[in-house]
Amino acid sequence: MMFDANELANFRDAQSSHMMDTGYRMARSVTANAYNEPIESFTQAATATVCGLEMKSGAEKDKETMTLIEYDAILRLPITFTIDYKDRFKVTKRYGESITALTFEVVSPIQRGPSGLRVLLRKVEA
Repeated sequence: MMFDANELANFRDAQSSHMMDTGYRMARSVTANAYNEPIESFTQAATATVCGLEMKSGAEKDKETMTLIEYDAILRLPITFTIDYKDRFKVTKRYGESITALTFEVVSPIQRGPSGLRVLLRKVEA
């Protein structure tokens, strides 16, 4: 089934209006230390984005690699948001209220639907 431009716009507006949480992309970068060993770091974006966090654990099988992906949460993001599967994501507000930040690593390829992105996350200690 194909959606027309108006239907897609309506889906995306509805999706965005139901994202009641706020968070930051934490972009991954790798540098080398004096011994040429890789050092991984994550840089928080300057601007927050709306998101929808569902604290729901589970497992899915990646069809391409046939590996089991275990996750602690599912994150919905706007369709125009850019995130890489090597990044992390920090949630700082739930339902509009500030919380003790929750930091997650992305554990699956980014899934793009007609109205937004879906990302599987695993909680990490910040």
